[in-house]
Amino acid sequence: MSQRVKGQLKGLKPSELKRLEKLFNRRVDREELVPPELGREIFSIGDDLGRRVGVLVSREGRVEEVVVG
Repeated sequence: MSQRVKGQLKGLKPSELKRLEKLFNRRVDREELVPPELGREIFSIGDDLGRRVGVLVSREGRVEEVVVG
């Protein structure tokens, strides 16, 4: 699967895009729904961008998609 941020990317600075791309490096324990540190990072990025940010995590715990709304 392609690891590319999807969604409303127009107007994002390269540094903001890089911050979103770093979410692909995160791993999630199979026993957790949303680890607190991942939730805080998603919230922080979304708050800084003034946009909603979402991630799709596989059953293996890999971040497969990052979406900006």
